[in-house]
Formats: sequence, structure tokens, C-alpha cells
Amino acid sequence: MKRSIERMLWIFTLVTIIGIFYIVPQARPFKNENEFSYYDNLFKTSLQYLKDYYVDSDKTDIKDLYYGAIQGMYKASGDAYTTLLEPKMLQGLMESIQGEFEGIGAYVGVKDSRIVIISPIEGTPAYKAGVRPGDLIMKINDKDTENMKLEEAVSLLRGPADSKVKVSFYRKGVLQPIDIELKRKKIEIPSIRETMLANKIGYIKIINFGEKTTEELEKALDNLSGQGMKKLIIDLRYNPGGALNAVVDMADLFLDKGLVVYTVGKDSSETKKFFSSDNTSINTKVPMAVLINGGSASASEILAGALKDRKRAVVVGEKSYGKGTVQNVFKILDKDEMLGLKITIAKYYTPGGYVIDKNGIEPDIKVDMPKMEPEEELASIKILEGKYIEKFVDKNKKKIPDADFKALKKELASKNLIVKDLFLKKLIRSEQSYLEGPQIIDLEYDTQLQKAIEVLK
Repeated sequence: MKRSIERMLWIFTLVTIIGIFYIVPQARPFKNENEFSYYDNLFKTSLQYLKDYYVDSDKTDIKDLYYGAIQGMYKASGDAYTTLLEPKMLQGLMESIQGEFEGIGAYVGVKDSRIVIISPIEGTPAYKAGVRPGDLIMKINDKDTENMKLEEAVSLLRGPADSKVKVSFYRKGVLQPIDIELKRKKIEIPSIRETMLANKIGYIKIINFGEKTTEELEKALDNLSGQGMKKLIIDLRYNPGGALNAVVDMADLFLDKGLVVYTVGKDSSETKKFFSSDNTSINTKVPMAVLINGGSASASEILAGALKDRKRAVVVGEKSYGKGTVQNVFKILDKDEMLGLKITIAKYYTPGGYVIDKNGIEPDIKVDMPKMEPEEELASIKILEGKYIEKFVDKNKKKIPDADFKALKKELASKNLIVKDLFLKKLIRSEQSYLEGPQIIDLEYDTQLQKAIEVLK
């Protein structure tokens, strides 16, 4: 099935959240020009005093002062996503649009003045090291992240493949900081993975919402329908979002004509409604379940919210991240360099009028994933650092033989490194997936997927 997809530029703040570019011819005039002139003069006067009296003024760069002033002004707005993108940051962001970059492989955001992991990307260094959604990054290469801008953190986490970066995490329930040295690699981000489960239940994992994702999703639906699919699970966990038009097009595959999402901006010109048509790819009577968790953000929350509000699917899992704002990146030229002004211009609302931002989407059926005890968290980190799992997988690339597994447990116990079998096998399967390619599902460990299957039965 083919359909034209309206193309839209979208951004991915390296490892993170997505916004939308619009062409804006010029800034709007200030409503109170007198007030603007007053504070403009105040700024210029302050700058002149700094130039005339600061002891090291001859060592300061006027460009750095102005960039700092802009950044300070945007920070004073109180919005974590409104910021100045200096040339290097803007370039890195644009490179990420291509769907690949070099770094640790995690989507990040801002929470409580700290950089927070939204979700690790499967098969990447961060995923392999056990980084989890909700982990707060306290330091990057010994640099404190308190009040650090998102783009600066992204710049520090990125780097050439095979280079290393030290990251210190805080994880809820673990008293000690978690210090991990990660080796960066080239990160390639796929959009769709699918498989057929027992009882003709189709399973599709949507990893992000890119320009080609709708087309890939249509092909996946056609493939599963061709295999006799009777029910469907859409997995949006660890999906950080993507292009707005992409998610509206995807919702169109599952929903009859109606509202998908609307945005409310500063004034009526930024209040827009987005609708699905009648171009569904599967029968609307096919039972559906949607999986979400704390790593589901932005566009993935839009899709989950639309399917939930319009009673098209049962939502299973944990509350989503709660990133429901729209950013524009306005490009301006500074001599021969391009700057970006990333500004939040609107908020998303579900068809039922629910505000996604800072609230997240609540599942219809709450199911937690298995959770380690704090001592198991620390033990698992030491197990990974000691390369016990790597050695096991060198010998067992695809299976977990009982005899070898028992020998591994005995060796770890002798080092006082004890975790439950469920978690130890998960570490092994993650390493196998890292080497052999990401697993589509891990049904033994995945309690949320188990519940979704149960609901559809």
C-alpha cells in the first residue's frame, strides 16, 4: 500500500527530543516598544560598564558576551527546551536528522535541573551498560550537570566512535552514585521492527517517528496481515518521539476520521488541529493494545493518547514521560556562521483535551517491569564491568546452556555478585543482542508484553 507522506523537517536534539522547523520571515514587533527600548538601553549600558571597568575586559570576546546574554535570557524564560544553539550544537543537531550519530546511544531530557535519561537505544553502549529511563546524569567527564543546558550535555556525550566518556548517574533507590565509562560508537536508529506472536497476534515496535516511518509501518502491517494477523500490539516504549506529521499519518492507519491531536500556542495562529482520515490500513475492529513506559515521549505520547481517548486500543505499561511541547528552531546568521534559536511555541493536547506536558499518559492497565533490589543494581554494574557476561557470550552467542549458566552463577557467587536468574539472563540476552543484533522481544523478562498478550486473548 502506497500513499504520499507530507514531508516535514524534524529535529532530534542529538540523543533527545524532537521539534519541528518552520520558516519564519522575521521576528514579531514588541507590543510595547518603549519598554523594549528601555531594557535594550539598560543592556547596552551594562555592557559598556563591563567593557570600561572589568579588570580583564581586554581578554573577553564580545561574541561570547552576547551569546551568554542570549542564553541567559532564554534560560530566564523558565523553559528547559528554549535555548540558543551555537553553531557546533546546531550542526550536531542537523547531523542527527539523518538518523545516525556517534555517541553513547541514549535519548536525554531535563528534569529537576539535571540531565535525565529518557530512554537508551537498544543495542547501544548505554543500553548494554544497563542505563535506564529516569537515571539522572550527575556528571559527564567530572563536569557537574546541575543547571546544564540540554545541548551542552548532548555535545559532551557525543564524540568519535571508540572514544570514551565517564558518566556518573543517580538512580532512585540506589544510595551510591553509579559511575560508568562508556565507549562511544556509531549509532544507527531504525524505525520499525515487527514479528508475529502466538495466536496470530502481530507485534510492531515503533522506535521513533521519522519521515519514512509511516511507509515502513504500512509495510509491516501488510506483512503481518499477509500472515493472518488477528490482533495487534504496538510497542511505543523507549520511543522519544519524532515528526508531528509522521505521528498523524500513523494514527491514520488505525483510526477512522477524527481528531488525533491539537496544539495550543501563544495566540490563535499557533492553535492547530490534526485529523485522521478514513485511510485505515487494518480493520478498525481488529483488537489492539499499546505499550508505553517512562521512555515514551512526545510523538509517541500523541499516538498513545489518541488511541486511548478514541477507545481504539488498551494502553498497557507505565506512565509516559510527559513531554508535550512543540519547539521551533529559527535560524539566524551571525556573520558567516548559522545560529539556531530553539523556542517552545505550543503544547500538545489529546483528543479528549488532556495536557500531555509534565503529566504523561496514564496506562489503562498499569504493569511494572521486574525491578532489581539496590544491591542487585550495584552487583549487575560490577558484573558488566568485570566482563563476566562478555566472556559467557563469547562462548554462547545465541543460547544460555544450563550447565554454563550454573557455572557463571557459581563464579559470581564466589565474588559476592548475586542477582536473580531473571536479571542475569536478561544481562546475557542484552549482550547477545548487542553482538548479534537487537532482539525484537524478550518474552521471558517482559511482563508488560505478557500482560498485553493476556489482554488481547
